[in-house]
Amino acid sequence: MRSGAPDGGELLGDADRSAEVWVQVGLWGGLLSGAALVLIGVLTMIAGFVGPGVWISAVGALTVLGFVLMRRFRAR
Repeated sequence: MRSGAPDGGELLGDADRSAEVWVQVGLWGGLLSGAALVLIGVLTMIAGFVGPGVWISAVGALTVLGFVLMRRFRAR
């Protein structure tokens, strides 16, 4: 007689889907935060603070590059 409780396979499938959602949220969040750093760096340079603006933009560009590479090469 079946009790109606989900078996382990169903729970594992739900956990896999939930983990995939959080991976996507993290990757998109990283991309957006890197893009925001690039924008802040550009605005800083426009305001006349070229040195710090270059560094902020460089950090943002490396962040975006890192998250793009993670999206591209992550294990499935």
